[in-house]
Amino acid sequence: MATPHDLYYVDESIKQKRRWVTDYVKTLDPETDFERIMSIIAMYQQDERSMQMFIASSAVHVLMPAYGAEPVLFTNNYIRRPNLRNQNTLTFFWTWFGKGPSSPEGVAATKRLNHVHQRIAKYLPGHFEFDSDYIYTLACFTTIQNRLAKRLGLPELDPHMKKATYKFFAEVCKNIRKGSDTPVEGYPDSFEACEAYCEDWERWDHRMSAPQQDLIKAFLDQWVAANFP
Repeated sequence: MATPHDLYYVDESIKQKRRWVTDYVKTLDPETDFERIMSIIAMYQQDERSMQMFIASSAVHVLMPAYGAEPVLFTNNYIRRPNLRNQNTLTFFWTWFGKGPSSPEGVAATKRLNHVHQRIAKYLPGHFEFDSDYIYTLACFTTIQNRLAKRLGLPELDPHMKKATYKFFAEVCKNIRKGSDTPVEGYPDSFEACEAYCEDWERWDHRMSAPQQDLIKAFLDQWVAANFP
């Protein structure tokens, strides 16, 4: 049960309406309260199934270029131990959403992720060095829900949520370090710029290989097996 010390704490008196989450987050300022907005959305409107789908659908985009898939193929965890690999990924996201990316716990989680990347980079020189890899990944997390809604002819996120989502993942980016332990440079300055970045990146000729296709299938198979046994 949430306590007043939790980022996502909301007094019970506010939770009387059926759609209280949407109404309540609109009372918060996305410029300064973005971590709280995203935490409340995650904790009260999402579950592990939807979080897994969010990660898997974003990951298949990130794995499109060969150099994006090679580190994941190198560890081979999504083929050999898909559930453990997925749980490790969920731990990062639930920490960011539950505590906030700027919290001590959130910063520590990002540093652990940096360490994982830097450890793999020792075996794959030149990987984890492109700013575009990190920017696209975070921009994809930022915009994928809105882009999917547009493709399906559904209403877009309102400007309030666009701002909060953008600020949230931009905050994550502040503590991301490349394989050489240097910061990511050139992160887009708005939600709309993140969408444009993703669209430009996806226009590149990302040639797929059979191992990449197997890896993407493994991502989706894990989600299906975990949620529809």
